[in-house]
Amino acid sequence: MEEKSNPITTSSSEVTAKAAGGVVCVGLAIAGFVTGYWGWGIVAIFGAIAFFGAAFGLSGRADCPACGRALSQLRVLGFLRCQGCQNYLEIKQQRLYVAGDQALADEPHFAVPLPWEDVATRTTFAPVMGLPTLNSESRTLPAAWPPGCCVCGQASTRKDSFQQSVIKTGGLLDKRISISVVEIPYCAAHKDGVRLGYDPDFPGDPAILLLFRSHAYYKAFRALNGWGAKPPAAPENKA
Repeated sequence: MEEKSNPITTSSSEVTAKAAGGVVCVGLAIAGFVTGYWGWGIVAIFGAIAFFGAAFGLSGRADCPACGRALSQLRVLGFLRCQGCQNYLEIKQQRLYVAGDQALADEPHFAVPLPWEDVATRTTFAPVMGLPTLNSESRTLPAAWPPGCCVCGQASTRKDSFQQSVIKTGGLLDKRISISVVEIPYCAAHKDGVRLGYDPDFPGDPAILLLFRSHAYYKAFRALNGWGAKPPAAPENKA
C-alpha cells in the first residue's frame, strides 16, 4: 500500500528574496575584507550563510498528510511533529510523509514526556562541573521496556543504563534531580538509541523529554507505559 504523502512546495518569491539577501551579504563581506574592516566582513559572511540556508533549506511548505494542517519552514530532510495532530512526520524526496514503523532518526528524536510534573517546565540540564545545591534528589525512571533492541527491534543481548542530572528552577532554591534510566535493551550492533533531551516541536514550555531513535519503538514504549501513552494536547490554531 502506497504511503500517504503530500508534496513540499517552495515560494519562488521568498527564495529569490532570501537569495538576494545572501548576495548582498557576500558583497558586503568582500568590501569589508578589501577595505580592512575584517570584523564586518566576517559578520557579513555569517549573514550570507543564514540567508542562503533559509533560501534553499527552510522554505518548504506542505499540508500534513494526517490532518491537513498547513506547515511551513520545512527542512530539507528529517523529522518534525505536526502541531495540529501531533503525529511525527518525515521529509524525504521533497514530500511529507507520516512517519512509519521503519522511520529511524540519526539521533534520538521521537519524544515522550517524563512522568513527573515538576520536571515538565523550568528544567535545564545540570552542568557537569556545577556548584552543589542544597536541595537534591535521585529518581529512577519507572519504565517498562518493550521486547527487542530499542533501535532495530531485533532480539536484545544486553541492557544499558545512563544517568543525567537536571536543575529545576523557579522555587526558593534550585533543585538538582539526578535521573537514572536503566535496563534499556540493545542488540550487539546498536547503542545510544535513547537519551534525555529536548524536542523543539513539542508543544508547551520547553521541557526535558525521553527521546528515541526508532519511531516504532517510541510507539511501543508509549503503548506500554501509561504515563507516556497520552499525546500532548495540540495548541490552538490561531491562523
